[in-house]
Amino acid sequence: MEVQNSVISTFNELVDELSSSTQLFLCEELLSSDIGLKMIRMSLDLLNNFFEKHFSHLKGIKAEELFKTFSLLLQALQDEDFVKNIYKLITQIFDEEEACVSDAVKTPLAEHIIFELKKDPSNAPIWKTGALDKMVFRASKADTSKLLDMGILDVCVGLLKNDELEAKGHGVYAINNLLSEHESRKDGTEHPLGNSLRNCGADALLVNLMNEEDVLLGYKHAAALCVGAMLQGKAANEQTQGAVVILKKLVENGEDFQVRMALMRLRLMAVVEENHALILMDDFLSVLKRVYMNTTDTFTLRHSIQLLINLISEGTLSTISKVKENVVPRRLIELTSHSDQFVRSRAISLCSLCEIPLSTSK
Repeated sequence: MEVQNSVISTFNELVDELSSSTQLFLCEELLSSDIGLKMIRMSLDLLNNFFEKHFSHLKGIKAEELFKTFSLLLQALQDEDFVKNIYKLITQIFDEEEACVSDAVKTPLAEHIIFELKKDPSNAPIWKTGALDKMVFRASKADTSKLLDMGILDVCVGLLKNDELEAKGHGVYAINNLLSEHESRKDGTEHPLGNSLRNCGADALLVNLMNEEDVLLGYKHAAALCVGAMLQGKAANEQTQGAVVILKKLVENGEDFQVRMALMRLRLMAVVEENHALILMDDFLSVLKRVYMNTTDTFTLRHSIQLLINLISEGTLSTISKVKENVVPRRLIELTSHSDQFVRSRAISLCSLCEIPLSTSK
């Protein structure tokens, strides 16, 4: 045993002198042999120290190679502290490297993360759920499609049952990002993931999180955006109408990206006349007026104008009258000359619906 420890100590010293890319290569080679695997198991401190010491250099290595090594290590080793350190590194890399999720999807790493969480998402530790959250946040639409094929949606819904509030937060953020990447922005259509979420009971879990006390406001907002997506093309009921209230507050007081998302959710809900009373409640038209009068954000303008069009097109005479009374002709006419084609065309349509002559300047 003393000889063995001496060999490992000498090996550790030698490896520490190698470049980080060479060390990664050596890890892969060692994992391919039984002798090497035994040495790695006995040298967990070496590996932990290596990843902590060389993290700044790891980002310069091709992510696909790095993630391949991580996959091999996670499958081969069961030491919880070591696995936790690997997951923390993965989370940090996802957080800092925007294009790296595609590399994770190409290797077994993404599938491994999902597979491990599938075992018991309601009891998964936050160092695992955090990696999943960051992975979904950085994923492109193409990557998201692959993650959905791996079963990530069921895992995310399972996280909503986790006792750890932070793990629930990771779950709801991930669901919201999955929904955002797979939007059907065509008015009158349901969200492509809506039925899948309803079938696994996500609607009730999201409503519970949205209504829970002592929950971070960000979690409530994300839950409301998720419920809003599931209400796309559907009427809100007593359980889900709270989401509409939160979405309207986001339009009034949220960050720019939240305003855009909330407006899109409300716009797509407004194709259903049964939702109009809830949307119009609390003088929301005045809030909407302030938004489209003051914003310079193209997507906010798109959603604001289309929301008004949907309220008129699908609304009762009373709703139509309220919308017409609250529009600002001068601003709408300005928007008919906007640089964005969609804003221009929608502004012209809204002027027509409100019987505003385009030559008017009042």
